[in-house]
Amino acid sequence: MLDSLIAGYDGFNGVMANFHIDIYKWLYTHFRIEPELAREVSDFLTVTAVTEARAYPMNAKYHLNITDVPMSIHTRSKDKNILNENACREIESLVRMEKAMRRKLRIYP
Repeated sequence: MLDSLIAGYDGFNGVMANFHIDIYKWLYTHFRIEPELAREVSDFLTVTAVTEARAYPMNAKYHLNITDVPMSIHTRSKDKNILNENACREIESLVRMEKAMRRKLRIYP
C-alpha cells in the first residue's frame, strides 16, 4: 500500500483491513509527514498479511471476536477445521503485535 500511495494512488481495498483498519488509516494519513515510520508500518502490514491470509475469512471473524466484536466464525466459503489451534494462536499473537504498533503510533482505541 505504501508504495502505491507514494506513486500517487489513493486508498486501499484489501481484505486485510478487516483486521486493523486503524493502522491502515494511520498509514494513509501520515505517510508523507512521517516517511520513516510509515515504512515501518508498511513492513508490519506486509508481514502480518501472511498470517492474516492463512485461514481467512474465519480468522478475521476470530480476530473480531477477541477484539470485542462478537460474531460467529461460521463462513460458507471455508471448512471450519482450517481455523485450528495454531491458526488461533497466530491471530492472538497478531492482536498483541497490533497493540504494540498502536502504542507506537499513538492510536488509542
